[in-house]
Amino acid sequence: MNENDKSDNVAHKNIHKRNPISKPLRLKTIKKKNFRRDKSDLGDNFVAPDGGWGWLVAIASGVCILVTFPIMQQYGILFRDRFKELGISSSQMTTIINTQKAVSAFTGLFNGPLFRRFTYRQCAITGAVLIFIGLLATVRADSFILYLLTISVIYGFGRSLMVSSSNLAVNTYFKKKRRTAMSYKFTVGGFGPIVLPYLSTFLINQYNVAGAVLFYSALSLHNLACAFIYQPVKWHVKKLKENPEAGQKVSEKVPENDELLETPMMPKTQEDGWFGSKKSLNGSKVNYKILDGTSENLPQETEAGKPLSEELPSKELSLPSEEKKLLEKSDKELDNKDQEEKKPSICERISIFFDLDLLKDFTFVNLAMGLTVINFTESNIAILTPFILSDFGFDNSHIAAAMSMLAVFDLGMRFLIPFITGRMKFGNKVFFLGGIIGMALGRVAVAHSRNFTVILIAFAWIGLCKALMVIFYNLIIPGYVPLKRLPAAAGLQLLLSGIFTLTCGPIIGLVRDATNYIIVLHWMNAMCFMVVTGWLLEDLYKQRKRKREKEQADQHDRPTQEAK
Repeated sequence: MNENDKSDNVAHKNIHKRNPISKPLRLKTIKKKNFRRDKSDLGDNFVAPDGGWGWLVAIASGVCILVTFPIMQQYGILFRDRFKELGISSSQMTTIINTQKAVSAFTGLFNGPLFRRFTYRQCAITGAVLIFIGLLATVRADSFILYLLTISVIYGFGRSLMVSSSNLAVNTYFKKKRRTAMSYKFTVGGFGPIVLPYLSTFLINQYNVAGAVLFYSALSLHNLACAFIYQPVKWHVKKLKENPEAGQKVSEKVPENDELLETPMMPKTQEDGWFGSKKSLNGSKVNYKILDGTSENLPQETEAGKPLSEELPSKELSLPSEEKKLLEKSDKELDNKDQEEKKPSICERISIFFDLDLLKDFTFVNLAMGLTVINFTESNIAILTPFILSDFGFDNSHIAAAMSMLAVFDLGMRFLIPFITGRMKFGNKVFFLGGIIGMALGRVAVAHSRNFTVILIAFAWIGLCKALMVIFYNLIIPGYVPLKRLPAAAGLQLLLSGIFTLTCGPIIGLVRDATNYIIVLHWMNAMCFMVVTGWLLEDLYKQRKRKREKEQADQHDRPTQEAK
């Protein structure tokens, strides 16, 4: 029997013994429940490798993007004529797209619980299988309902797991070099939009829509190989070595600060646990509570070296029988009260399980909602681009050339971002907003021009700005939320995205049917500028608040200095 077990037995034997000096002392033992280990908790002393095997993880994550997203990137080219044959309307097409995004987003609500129970490698394998099944089933789809089931539900669920696992793996392996890793990741993934428009056109002409979708479903099997590359990060961190002088283990690496961020890092909660962010569900093995309501971990031994149990009297005080009954009744009432205080309500349990307390942080909510709106607008415009250019009178060859021009400049800028931004002392948010504003201006040029040369120049500019948006989009939340809470935070952001997409998605088709694509583009730009305004207003408010606090502190210190 070890020392902990002995101390547990001692505590059990002395639960109702009394202190003869002061008021009665009651020690109560609460044993720790056998919770499963939190797979996302790497410890407070974890230091990211920032290289090594992590570069393979970043490249594999990029390959996942390359083989997972073609079916949605080429959605217009692949299914435009097929949907016309089946009589699927514009509103139904956008419903398929946005329902798929909504399914992916609502799956994100379970990110926190999933990644506490399973590793990102296990989740990636599951997502890869679901993606393949969903795309393979799409080959035989011939109605709106079947497309909704295969693309929106099965593929959407698998894509959510794959994307979340890939992002978590990269963010776990990198801290200081996170910008560079994300740049390489999305550079690899950026090859898809360059080649795939021509490949999709070729496959449709040679093998029709079913053959093209079958090819992309087989291509998606590369996700399985990538998932196996997502090895546990602890396999690749330097092991702790013992300090012979202090007799303690010290790390061979020293953590350094991450890149300069505008938004300060969310402080780690003191109550992080397996089921969520409440320590009450993951407390210490034995917790002693004092009768007067305070709680503390009492020492196993006193200063004289005797166990705590030997300091207490071996016999209870001799009290009249009536007083004993009253005291026992009081003990029972206190026991019941303690149990009621310990047991959280159903709403609290749900909040703890899904880490919903993150929604109490205004900065996180503002960032998440902004990213939701930006993702909604950019993804819908990317999918609607073939329809927009076709409506302007351009054929498939012109559409493919314009999309490839955008992709080439996007890809080149993604590779150059670490070298360009490394010399600038701006935060991630500044680069992200710069990309958003630049893309909006480029879309204005597209909306009011029918000259193909101007269209190509505008698409090249949009590609440069899109690279900034894509890279820094994936650094905003990880730059604010601690690594342990990142799965839950990313999942909640996806949930907000799903609610917004499900609500506003069908409106795009209705606006298009009622007006034209120019109005749609301007409406999307207006939504982007709302995000920019919201973030800037919060930053201005925080700056003024800090300035007022500094002035108040100076005024408080001034009388003291004058008195001296």
